[in-house]
Amino acid sequence: LEEVTGTAFSPDRFRETANKVNELRSLIAETKGLLAKSDASPMGAIEVMNAAFAALSYYGDLDECSTVLMEFRDLVKERSEKEEGYAGQDLRLVWVTPPADPLLMNYVAPLLAGYSVYGMWRSREVGSAAFPQTVAFPDAARLPRFFGTRVHLGLILGLVALLVFWFVMERTKWGLKMRAIGGNPEAARRLGIRLGLYIVVVMFIAGGIAGLAGMAEVTALHGRLRAGFSPGYGFMGFLISWLAGGNPLGILMMSFVLAIVFSGGTLLQITQGVPFAAINVLMAIILFVVLADPRFSMSAFKKAFGSRGRGK
Repeated sequence: LEEVTGTAFSPDRFRETANKVNELRSLIAETKGLLAKSDASPMGAIEVMNAAFAALSYYGDLDECSTVLMEFRDLVKERSEKEEGYAGQDLRLVWVTPPADPLLMNYVAPLLAGYSVYGMWRSREVGSAAFPQTVAFPDAARLPRFFGTRVHLGLILGLVALLVFWFVMERTKWGLKMRAIGGNPEAARRLGIRLGLYIVVVMFIAGGIAGLAGMAEVTALHGRLRAGFSPGYGFMGFLISWLAGGNPLGILMMSFVLAIVFSGGTLLQITQGVPFAAINVLMAIILFVVLADPRFSMSAFKKAFGSRGRGK
């Protein structure tokens, strides 16, 4: 990467990135505090969601993202001081984006993987200078594929993980507490449930499952690790989770639906020249609808399967 970009990598670069991410988190926290303290909502829901998306990843430049959030914070502060708002106390809108902080780590994790691919793990094979990658994995380290297709053992692992998720959430005391936290955190806290502990444990488990999915993708299809091998599967999983509302069967269905949309977008891009950005816009619109009214997805699955969604 140093040869291609002409930029030297060092611990200082990583510290600089971490400091920028921490600055974004501070801006988010400050803005959330201003919105929560206001008697009326200083900003409209769409403006708030746009700022949230800027904070998550849709600005590739961290400095640009920081500038956008600073302007948003200053505007919120100005409207709060002037007691301007779109709704009264009874209809107050509060910006709550719990996924924002961990998702900001998406700026750091790819840099760590890229550092390894471009550095100590880089293959010395002919052609690797143009396409930095690790050496090919041995056959024993690769997941099998079925019937000569791209379908591989990772699909079975995903189904098993989904079955375990259903069992834990529906049949265990631990799952009951997690549903209580998701349904009403304040009530769960009053019942003596340690919210911080449960949330951190779930984050570690979710990170492990995401790592398992990445392992399956790399070992079954690519055969070696490349920088940027994921076209955004993590954010797609985030969208699936919101659409399904925590319903296991809904997660399975929405995974296949969005996989079809994603694959169709790739095919249209190749055959018809349709920009793939159109698919991203479609998915963003869907997410906007669900974020604006989470009951939309939950009620749909409740009517279809007679079971209540878990997320809000």
